[in-house]
Amino acid sequence: MKVKTWIKYEVSYVPPHCRKPRYEEREEYIDLTLKEISQTALYLAFRDDSYNGEGEIFAYKGKLWAKAKLRNRSWAEEHGFQDPLEELLWNNEHCSTYFLFHWDREERGKDTSRNAAICMARTHLRNYLLVDGVLFNCVSEPRYCIYTFGLGHNHGGTALSVDYHYNPNISKECYFSALQGEEAVKEAKRIALGRGDTESVKRFKPSITVFMPELVKVKPKK
Repeated sequence: MKVKTWIKYEVSYVPPHCRKPRYEEREEYIDLTLKEISQTALYLAFRDDSYNGEGEIFAYKGKLWAKAKLRNRSWAEEHGFQDPLEELLWNNEHCSTYFLFHWDREERGKDTSRNAAICMARTHLRNYLLVDGVLFNCVSEPRYCIYTFGLGHNHGGTALSVDYHYNPNISKECYFSALQGEEAVKEAKRIALGRGDTESVKRFKPSITVFMPELVKVKPKK
């Protein structure tokens, strides 16, 4: 599928009788290609049944993929798109972020050429697949994380959630791989009872089903 995409970039030129290049800002629309495949090319790897979880997660070409979700429902209502694919198409055409300006070049030392803008847009679009007409996005490997809130004794509580990235502000002892659901539940209960969060304990349960154990790569303790 072709995706109309708005880009901005700089073109360098040297004026007559000058030695230093000058830069002119330009913008245009380009067509990028959203990769299309069949559902049969995907392999079910995980299922995340946690609250607001990703649902079924599939393996394809060394990455993990899940059905995309609307990122902004109020934005969707305002502009009339109904699903994540329409949202992606609208965003790329009307509120793209593939812009390169003089401060990117001057402050960050970035390439602000047309090719750099196109490369940035293509790289972002590679995080999506169109699977039999349904938009999927690339996701990280799911893992368990234990969170604590408030002062204990059911003020705030303790939670066992499914995360897709590490938070450097949280101890590695609070993370568990998708294969360590029972261990995660046991540790969450220990922490909750130690804090007096008795109401939290009944909500803990493993919520990741692993269909391809060989794809579990995270090692939180390391």
